[in-house]
Amino acid sequence: MITSCVGTGQRANQLSYASFDPPTDQAGLYIARQKQYFAGGQLIKVLVDGVEIGKLGSGEFETENVSPGNHSIRVSISNILGIGIGGDSVSITTEKGKPYFFILRYDQGLFGGKFTITETSKSGFTKVLN
Repeated sequence: MITSCVGTGQRANQLSYASFDPPTDQAGLYIARQKQYFAGGQLIKVLVDGVEIGKLGSGEFETENVSPGNHSIRVSISNILGIGIGGDSVSITTEKGKPYFFILRYDQGLFGGKFTITETSKSGFTKVLN
């Protein structure tokens, strides 16, 4: 089986074109996958409120505007070659006009690994992509 390590997200070199100002009546979710060697060829499926918004490769990011309120973000491996690699989920409460930044990181353990979601600042978000 052949799979691609390039996802549907925006590449780090497109970061300068990204707007981090969500519409005033919505909240902005900004989700970046950290550049890492381990599991670098695996795409991560990103779901917001159960709806897939993209598949991220290493060093890619995705943005999504959502209504204010309670939301969930879930990540998992997008293909069968990633069996044994775990995902993660977080719940957040958003407010109108505010941006929320997240980093997806692969943590390798002794017998396997998992992707984790960590909330961060705008500078933390841009730092993992540079």
